[in-house]
Amino acid sequence: MLEDLTSLRADFPDWVFHHHVPDAVDLSWEAKRMPFRYPLGGGVAWLRAGSAGRLRELLDAVTKVEAPC
Repeated sequence: MLEDLTSLRADFPDWVFHHHVPDAVDLSWEAKRMPFRYPLGGGVAWLRAGSAGRLRELLDAVTKVEAPC
């Protein structure tokens, strides 16, 4: 879990991550965008996922969707 958090923080520095312990909580991985880190024109502010891997997939997709044309 600590390795996953460290990796996510390194790869997505504009986001804050939290893992709800224990894993009994559905969608226990959470990411919130830091204040004043939104792209121009708006974007995604908060995500939840069932695993660190799925959260990474969602963040990668957000990065692609928010990229300038």
